[in-house]
Order: sequence, then structure tokens, then C-alpha cells
Amino acid sequence: MLNLMEGNPQLSSPLPPPPLDDCTVLTTPRITILNERDGIYHTMGSPLAHSNSEFASEAWRRFDDIPILHRYNVRTIQGKVGSIDMASRVATYQENSTSPSKYIPYDYLVVATGTSRNWPVVPQSSKREEYLQDVHDNIESLGGSKRVVIVSGGAVGVEFAAEIKANFPSTEVYLIQSRPHLLHAEPLLKGFKQRAADTLAGLGIQLLLGCRVDKILDGGRSGFKSMLTLSNELHLGADHVIHTSSPHVARTDFLPRKALNSQGYINVRSTLQFPSDLVNADFHYAAGDVVSWCGIKRVGNAFIMGQHVATNIVRQMGSSRMKEDPITLAVCPQIQPMMALSIGDTALIYPKGEGD
Repeated sequence: MLNLMEGNPQLSSPLPPPPLDDCTVLTTPRITILNERDGIYHTMGSPLAHSNSEFASEAWRRFDDIPILHRYNVRTIQGKVGSIDMASRVATYQENSTSPSKYIPYDYLVVATGTSRNWPVVPQSSKREEYLQDVHDNIESLGGSKRVVIVSGGAVGVEFAAEIKANFPSTEVYLIQSRPHLLHAEPLLKGFKQRAADTLAGLGIQLLLGCRVDKILDGGRSGFKSMLTLSNELHLGADHVIHTSSPHVARTDFLPRKALNSQGYINVRSTLQFPSDLVNADFHYAAGDVVSWCGIKRVGNAFIMGQHVATNIVRQMGSSRMKEDPITLAVCPQIQPMMALSIGDTALIYPKGEGD
């Protein structure tokens, strides 16, 4: 929005961004960013950041360290939203679990809270310094491990296995997948999934497909910290176990239930506005993983949605001063399945040609 308000062109994204058209906003909006963390974390970079300390420091940027946010009409608040009153357009939040509730009145709301997942897929800390200490401890553990086991062969598990092997080449890395193929849950061609498996195997990563972890016990005298028992009756020792199969849980418990689907994701119209049968729905938007939308949940889709939301809010602000002109909002496209995997020095892209 800041970029568009200054008359600059849309930032690049995986799909052509929507045009702003002739739209003039006469007032400078005040923008409030409410986030549980003290900055922006690049979730897509977790596999690399959590196995390489140099990249970890770049993956988390404090809001105070982002120059474009240093302006009089932008403020950032570290806190957790408690509720949204769509009728009065007021957000309630707490700065911490023991602090009193505070309130933010708003004209437009954008919900981009994403989904909750477990460490080390996403940070467990809300402050950058604490996060960097967590990463340091994780990397120390990886560095002292003879064998690392990754549980689940989705996109995150694939990239974690590859990054750990790249940063600790002498460490044995095993990837366990309960299904017969990697990336089982994703709507991708079998050839792409097989290529991912072949690339991992080429790096020396051991793939155990079609079996699951039944239990994890202390390693005892095995020489390993843990002993895994698999459904195929194999016993596998490990010094470090990473679970990447934790379910995605939409962070929407603060929203009216009528705005959500049965899994807790936000139902939106094609303009990314809340359902029209809700009060003040035209002033409430959602973007990113928290949205019930087609395609694979990935950062590229969030970019696309964010651009459409920003464009539509700017159009609405401009049209509110020109009520005689009908407003036309940008429609977010149906996003086909896409995926880009970083496996060692190899980039696998689906569909082929999307940047390949």
C-alpha cells in the first residue's frame, strides 16, 4: 500500500499484478501493523535458516530495522489480537498475556495471520534475539549429531533434509515418509515428486518411504540419543529428530465463526473480502495461508493476494471521495498448483517453465 500510495508501480510477483487504474487518494492513511513477533520472519527460509546461522540473522528483520516503515503514518505494535468487532470496526489485543486489553479502531482490516506450526518449521519465540538463540542451540545439536532423522516427506521435510546435508555433509540424514512417494499430499505430477526423491538420494540422503514412526525412546546403549521404532519393524538410532508433519492450524480464533470454514480458514469473495452476508464485510480482507483458496499454500500465493488486497483498499479509499463513480475491485485469480524446491544446488520448479 505504501508503494501504491506514492504512485510507484506494483512490485513483482509470480503473476502479473492488478492495475491500480486512475485512482487518487487525497488523504494519507494511518497504517497499524499488529504482530506477535517483533519483526518479519521469512518462513519459507526456515530449512536454511535453522541449519545455517549466517542466514538465520537475515531471515528475521525487526520492524524497527525496516526503513520503509519509518514514517509518521505507520506504527507497529507487538501483541496478540483477541477479538475483532466487525460492526464497530474495533480490534482488541494484548501486548502480553498479563497486560490489559487495548483497542484499535480501524477503517479497513487485513488479516494475514497465517497458520501455526511447530518448531523448527517456524520460530517458537516472539523476539529476534530469543529466536537467534534457539537457532544457535539447534545448529549446535545438528553439528554434534552423527545421524539426523526428518519425519515427513512434504515440501518442508524435503528442504530440511537437503539443507542439513548441505551444511553438515558428514552427518547421516534420513527422511521418513509414511506414504510411498514424497510430496504425497500435493497435487503435483508423479514425475516431479520422483525427481525430488532422486535429487535427495543423489545427495546421500537415505529415504525410508511407506513407513511411519511408531515410537521414539531413549537411545540407551545404542550410541544414539534416541531410538525410533518404525512400522516396518526397523529400529533406527538418531541424535536429532525433526518433525515437519505438524498440521497447519489457521490462526483465526479471534474472528467471528461465520467468517470461517469448517477448518478455520477465512471464507472470502473473489476480491478477497469477507463474505458479503457479514456486517461491514466490504472493509475486511484476508490474504495468505489463512485464506480458504485454491492452490498450494505457499509464499508466492501470499504475494499475489497481498497485491490484490492493497490495490482494492487503495481503490476503495479513492472511490469514497467520488461516490458518483462505481467502484471496480480487482479479482484475485484462481491460482494453479505451483511449487519451487531448493534441494542442495538444484532448484525444482513446477510447472516447468515458471522461472525454470
